[in-house]
Amino acid sequence: MKFEIRALLGYSGATMDIKQIAFDLKTGTPESITAMLKGLFESQTDCSSKILFEVLYDLKFHRDPAVVFWAKKLLNKIDVTYSFKGVDPATVSRNTVVPPPEEPPPPPSREEILAKIASEPAAVTVEELKIVCENPDETVKEPLLALLESQPDESVLSFLTKHLGQSFPDEEMLIRLAPYLRHEDSRVVANTVEGLQSIRSRKTFVLLTQLLSHEDNRVRSDRTEAMGIVERMLRLEGKAHMQASACHAVRVLNETRLFPVLIELFADPFLFREALGVFEGLPGAESVQTLESVLEQTADDDRKQEIAASIGRIRQSMENALKPPPRKTRFAPWVKL
Repeated sequence: MKFEIRALLGYSGATMDIKQIAFDLKTGTPESITAMLKGLFESQTDCSSKILFEVLYDLKFHRDPAVVFWAKKLLNKIDVTYSFKGVDPATVSRNTVVPPPEEPPPPPSREEILAKIASEPAAVTVEELKIVCENPDETVKEPLLALLESQPDESVLSFLTKHLGQSFPDEEMLIRLAPYLRHEDSRVVANTVEGLQSIRSRKTFVLLTQLLSHEDNRVRSDRTEAMGIVERMLRLEGKAHMQASACHAVRVLNETRLFPVLIELFADPFLFREALGVFEGLPGAESVQTLESVLEQTADDDRKQEIAASIGRIRQSMENALKPPPRKTRFAPWVKL
């Protein structure tokens, strides 16, 4: 075995031979790998070529303890003469001596990242922002807003619009984030929607309903998910202004599945007309059928008249939609009108 290893690592064709040994170490059985590692160690062969070092380093984590043992013994023989960091593999020959990779540095602290945001905002990464946003508090709010306004790249921007809304869900943040709903990058818009979902405000839903026709599927999906909150808004007894905003959202969303919830609002004198207006704004057979069912169960004469009038207007609107557009009358050029 010792002779075979030394022959494989001979000076002639050493690069190709080392490549073959590295391949066998990667693909062999635990027994064959152990035998080869032991042979390499006993042969006093120089194993500090780059390609062998990388394979030996990986074998430190092999499932077989014998492989791990001999891989570590071989790695201990490597003479570290210069820093591995920054070495370009394309410029390093197969037999260049390289040390093991350095241990990764510890992640930066929150204070270090905040200092970086203040001094080098363009160099801040999403991974660093994740550290800052693990436990957000008021001390990070202004630095993050300053970073938001520094016009970072889209990946950082989309991260910020989402996590600022989730971490600081107030109307001030709503005002700061709203402009990003018109951003040209759909990722930024979609993440802004996710951030706004956490802000419980009637203004939030007015903004979100503006995205109903957005061309990006993810934006529409997130908006629809946010509109799931509309049902809970409709049921917020004692908060008529919130319920009225939810009625507007239902109308713009064309969410007929919420018709039963709207009917419950008919009992409120103020919300009755708000809810009734939703049905008129969504003319169709489903609106007519729902209102006709309510009409049969309504005892108040005034309300019955209003509901019946709405049904009439809806039917008229449906009929008008079926009529062909009027033809324009064309006259000969010599005809005077």
